[in-house]
Amino acid sequence: MDEAEELCDELIIIDRGKIIARGSPRTLVKEHFSETAIEITDIDLSEEEIENLQSLNPERKVFYEQAESRLILYSDDLLFTMKELIEFTTGIGKAVSDIVVRNPDLEDVFLKLTGRRIRERKCLKPYLSLP
Repeated sequence: MDEAEELCDELIIIDRGKIIARGSPRTLVKEHFSETAIEITDIDLSEEEIENLQSLNPERKVFYEQAESRLILYSDDLLFTMKELIEFTTGIGKAVSDIVVRNPDLEDVFLKLTGRRIRERKCLKPYLSLP
């Protein structure tokens, strides 16, 4: 996806044979995200813990990849979400060793629209109904 962001003037996202989005990489990201992405790796969470994390703020989008122990949160209020996340992980006794705060990219757009990553066959379980 990095290459697509650099080289494409326009692209189409197709899911299961249907066109679900079209536009320039920058336009697609702006259309689908106003939030900041918070990505945590090497964190092993149960389904119950993920649901509890989601219930703290039902409007926030949360994706968890169990195979990679990777959690992605999207937030409009970065400081509040970081504080909430630290309190949550401390409360359940899970250490956060690797956290990255970044702007969303085309991979995030694809994940949001399809519920899975590129080149991935197994769907991620979104813990929020996405439009």
